[in-house]
Amino acid sequence: MLKHLTSNSRGRPVPIVPVAAADFAGWLKVQTAALRRWVTATGFAARRGEFCIVAGSAGGLDRVILGTGDGGGGPWTWAGLPMALPKGTYSIAGRLRAGDATVAALGWALGGYHFGRYRKTKGPRAVLVWPKGADRPAVERAAAATTIARDLINTPAADMGPAELAATVPR
Repeated sequence: MLKHLTSNSRGRPVPIVPVAAADFAGWLKVQTAALRRWVTATGFAARRGEFCIVAGSAGGLDRVILGTGDGGGGPWTWAGLPMALPKGTYSIAGRLRAGDATVAALGWALGGYHFGRYRKTKGPRAVLVWPKGADRPAVERAAAATTIARDLINTPAADMGPAELAATVPR
């Protein structure tokens, strides 16, 4: 369930740089000319959940810029990333407040959900290093509960009788 969050990584994880819409113009001014041109050309405006992939000079991923919109964005700001980013390990650049780190980890966990009961599906290819300060037990509980609810919703009633429902409830 939380396989797309990891405690460690081999090599250097690709940093995800969260940028609020209100801070975007100032943030952009202090970037290199090449990065300013790239970000402007892609139309990135730091809207909530919007991201911009930046290549490094050697051709690999250098960083991902994530728009948090106004007010931090909440977990759904992060939820689109696990399935949309290229395969690899990512980390959050800078230090988030503990509550924001927990929200980011929860969003990532919820965004990596896939229902594979009847057909094997590929889960997320992107893995996030646990953000420093995130309340890991709270994220794990919330993600597990949400996964159970989603699985119950996605399972047809014909396959979810009383015995199957009882077996689904954790003891």
